[in-house]
Amino acid sequence: MRAVRHVWCAIAASFLVSACAHGARSRPEGSEPAAIDEELYAAAVRGTLQHFRGDDQESTLYCVSIPGDTRPQFLARFTHDPFLIAGPDSCKWDGGAVVPASSSPEVVSNGQPTGARVTPTRAMFLRVERVKLLSPGRAQADTSIVYGNVGANGLTLTLERQDGQWTVLTAEDTWIS
Repeated sequence: MRAVRHVWCAIAASFLVSACAHGARSRPEGSEPAAIDEELYAAAVRGTLQHFRGDDQESTLYCVSIPGDTRPQFLARFTHDPFLIAGPDSCKWDGGAVVPASSSPEVVSNGQPTGARVTPTRAMFLRVERVKLLSPGRAQADTSIVYGNVGANGLTLTLERQDGQWTVLTAEDTWIS
Protein backbone atom coordinates (compact mmCIF):
# COMPACT_ATOMS: atom_id res chain seq x y z
CA MET A 1 0.00 0.00 0.00
CA ARG A 2 2.81 2.37 0.88
CA ALA A 3 4.47 1.71 -2.51
CA VAL A 4 1.23 2.62 -4.35
CA ARG A 5 0.96 5.87 -2.38
CA HIS A 6 4.58 6.75 -3.26
CA VAL A 7 3.91 6.08 -6.95
CA TRP A 8 0.84 8.35 -6.92
CA CYS A 9 2.76 11.09 -5.10
CA ALA A 10 5.56 10.84 -7.68
CA ILE A 11 3.05 11.10 -10.54
CA ALA A 12 1.38 14.14 -8.96
CA ALA A 13 4.73 15.81 -8.27
CA SER A 14 5.95 15.25 -11.83
CA PHE A 15 2.69 16.70 -13.19
CA LEU A 16 3.06 19.83 -11.03
CA VAL A 17 6.71 20.29 -11.98
CA SER A 18 5.84 19.81 -15.65
CA ALA A 19 3.01 22.35 -15.44
CA CYS A 20 5.27 24.92 -13.79
CA ALA A 21 8.07 24.31 -16.29
CA HIS A 22 5.70 24.86 -19.23
CA GLY A 23 4.22 28.07 -17.88
CA ALA A 24 0.83 26.51 -17.22
CA ARG A 25 -1.62 28.70 -15.35
CA SER A 26 -3.98 27.68 -12.61
CA ARG A 27 -6.76 29.65 -14.39
CA PRO A 28 -7.73 29.74 -18.02
CA GLU A 29 -6.88 33.00 -19.81
CA GLY A 30 -10.51 34.13 -19.94
CA SER A 31 -11.08 33.95 -16.19
CA GLU A 32 -8.47 36.48 -15.06
CA PRO A 33 -10.11 39.08 -12.83
CA ALA A 34 -10.87 42.33 -14.61
CA ALA A 35 -9.68 45.65 -13.26
CA ILE A 36 -12.37 47.36 -11.21
CA ASP A 37 -13.76 50.59 -12.67
CA GLU A 38 -14.03 52.47 -9.38
CA GLU A 39 -16.11 55.24 -10.96
CA LEU A 40 -18.68 52.66 -12.03
CA TYR A 41 -18.76 51.10 -8.54
CA ALA A 42 -19.03 54.54 -6.93
CA ALA A 43 -21.99 55.38 -9.21
CA ALA A 44 -23.64 52.09 -8.18
CA VAL A 45 -23.19 52.99 -4.49
CA ARG A 46 -24.61 56.49 -5.01
CA GLY A 47 -27.53 55.15 -7.05
CA THR A 48 -28.36 52.61 -4.35
CA LEU A 49 -28.30 55.26 -1.63
CA GLN A 50 -30.40 57.68 -3.65
CA HIS A 51 -32.94 54.92 -4.27
CA PHE A 52 -33.26 53.82 -0.63
CA ARG A 53 -32.65 57.03 1.29
CA GLY A 54 -35.87 58.89 0.56
CA ASP A 55 -36.55 61.56 3.19
CA ASP A 56 -34.42 59.86 5.83
CA GLN A 57 -33.27 62.52 8.29
CA GLU A 58 -31.53 60.11 10.70
CA SER A 59 -27.74 60.03 10.52
CA THR A 60 -26.92 56.63 9.05
CA LEU A 61 -23.51 55.03 8.61
CA TYR A 62 -23.30 53.06 5.35
CA CYS A 63 -20.58 50.40 5.46
CA VAL A 64 -19.70 49.76 1.82
CA SER A 65 -18.03 46.74 0.28
CA ILE A 66 -17.22 46.05 -3.34
CA PRO A 67 -15.82 42.89 -4.95
CA GLY A 68 -12.16 42.49 -4.11
CA ASP A 69 -10.89 44.96 -1.56
CA THR A 70 -12.75 48.10 -0.47
CA ARG A 71 -9.72 50.38 -0.38
CA PRO A 72 -9.52 53.75 1.41
CA GLN A 73 -8.96 55.44 -1.98
CA PHE A 74 -12.34 54.12 -3.12
CA LEU A 75 -14.06 55.31 0.06
CA ALA A 76 -12.44 58.76 -0.33
CA ARG A 77 -14.62 59.27 -3.44
CA PHE A 78 -17.57 59.90 -1.09
CA THR A 79 -16.07 62.55 1.22
CA HIS A 80 -18.16 65.35 -0.33
CA ASP A 81 -21.39 63.36 -0.63
CA PRO A 82 -24.28 64.02 1.77
CA PHE A 83 -24.09 60.58 3.37
CA LEU A 84 -21.68 58.94 5.80
CA ILE A 85 -19.66 56.19 4.07
CA ALA A 86 -17.13 53.83 5.66
CA GLY A 87 -15.57 50.46 4.98
CA PRO A 88 -17.23 47.15 5.86
CA ASP A 89 -15.38 46.87 9.19
CA SER A 90 -17.08 50.02 10.48
CA CYS A 91 -20.37 48.15 11.00
CA LYS A 92 -21.15 45.06 13.03
CA TRP A 93 -24.05 42.85 13.99
CA ASP A 94 -25.64 43.35 17.42
CA GLY A 95 -28.84 41.60 18.47
CA GLY A 96 -30.02 41.00 14.91
CA ALA A 97 -29.37 44.54 13.73
CA VAL A 98 -26.51 46.31 11.99
CA VAL A 99 -24.92 48.95 14.23
CA PRO A 100 -21.83 51.15 13.98
CA ALA A 101 -18.72 49.31 15.22
CA SER A 102 -17.66 52.52 16.96
CA SER A 103 -20.03 54.92 18.70
CA SER A 104 -18.41 57.89 16.93
CA PRO A 105 -16.56 57.12 13.67
CA GLU A 106 -14.01 59.67 12.54
CA VAL A 107 -14.94 61.93 9.64
CA VAL A 108 -12.73 61.64 6.56
CA SER A 109 -12.36 64.43 4.01
CA ASN A 110 -10.42 64.03 0.77
CA GLY A 111 -9.22 60.66 2.02
CA GLN A 112 -7.70 62.09 5.21
CA PRO A 113 -9.07 61.86 8.79
CA THR A 114 -10.18 65.31 10.02
CA GLY A 115 -10.19 64.62 13.76
CA ALA A 116 -13.93 65.34 13.85
CA ARG A 117 -16.28 62.57 14.90
CA VAL A 118 -19.91 61.89 14.11
CA THR A 119 -22.36 59.70 16.02
CA PRO A 120 -24.75 57.94 13.63
CA THR A 121 -28.05 56.73 15.03
CA ARG A 122 -28.09 53.62 12.82
CA ALA A 123 -25.97 51.65 10.36
CA MET A 124 -26.39 49.56 7.22
CA PHE A 125 -24.22 47.30 5.10
CA LEU A 126 -24.23 48.31 1.43
CA ARG A 127 -22.70 45.80 -0.92
CA VAL A 128 -22.07 45.99 -4.64
CA GLU A 129 -22.60 42.32 -5.42
CA ARG A 130 -21.91 42.18 -9.14
CA VAL A 131 -21.29 44.54 -12.03
CA LYS A 132 -21.78 43.38 -15.58
CA LEU A 133 -20.63 45.45 -18.56
CA LEU A 134 -23.29 45.29 -21.26
CA SER A 135 -21.20 47.44 -23.63
CA PRO A 136 -18.26 49.83 -23.12
CA GLY A 137 -20.65 52.58 -22.03
CA ARG A 138 -23.47 50.62 -20.39
CA ALA A 139 -23.54 48.37 -17.31
CA GLN A 140 -25.80 46.64 -14.82
CA ALA A 141 -25.03 46.48 -11.12
CA ASP A 142 -26.65 44.27 -8.49
CA THR A 143 -26.47 45.83 -5.04
CA SER A 144 -27.92 45.11 -1.62
CA ILE A 145 -28.52 47.04 1.54
CA VAL A 146 -28.87 45.24 4.89
CA TYR A 147 -29.93 46.77 8.20
CA GLY A 148 -31.06 43.72 10.18
CA ASN A 149 -31.79 40.01 10.20
CA VAL A 150 -35.18 40.65 8.64
CA GLY A 151 -34.34 43.89 6.91
CA ALA A 152 -32.61 43.82 3.56
CA ASN A 153 -33.25 44.86 -0.02
CA GLY A 154 -31.75 44.02 -3.39
CA LEU A 155 -31.55 46.35 -6.35
CA THR A 156 -30.49 46.15 -9.99
CA LEU A 157 -29.20 49.39 -11.46
CA THR A 158 -28.72 50.13 -15.13
CA LEU A 159 -25.92 52.64 -15.65
CA GLU A 160 -24.64 54.49 -18.68
CA ARG A 161 -21.52 56.55 -19.27
CA GLN A 162 -22.63 60.08 -20.13
CA ASP A 163 -20.11 62.86 -20.69
CA GLY A 164 -17.39 60.64 -19.21
CA GLN A 165 -19.29 59.86 -15.98
CA TRP A 166 -21.41 56.88 -14.99
CA THR A 167 -25.06 57.80 -14.47
CA VAL A 168 -27.89 55.66 -13.14
CA LEU A 169 -30.66 55.28 -15.73
CA THR A 170 -32.95 52.90 -13.84
CA ALA A 171 -33.15 51.28 -10.42
CA GLU A 172 -35.31 48.19 -10.02
CA ASP A 173 -36.08 46.51 -6.69
CA THR A 174 -35.28 42.82 -7.11
CA TRP A 175 -35.89 41.35 -3.66
CA ILE A 176 -36.83 42.31 -0.12
CA SER A 177 -36.44 40.55 3.22
